[in-house]
Amino acid sequence: MLYAEDLEVKNFLLAVEKMRWYQRDYIQTRNKSTLIRCKELEREVDHYVEQLKNKL
Repeated sequence: MLYAEDLEVKNFLLAVEKMRWYQRDYIQTRNKSTLIRCKELEREVDHYVEQLKNKL
């Protein structure tokens, strides 16, 4: 079972939170640099998901 105390889980949650913020900002602004950052964060979140799935 995953616990919120785990550093990996905290990092995953922070990455998701940042990703969602940038996604909302992109929807409002359509700024290209924001879109690029969104895509970077999406890859980071995907990486965390794969790491966490492998530990289950």
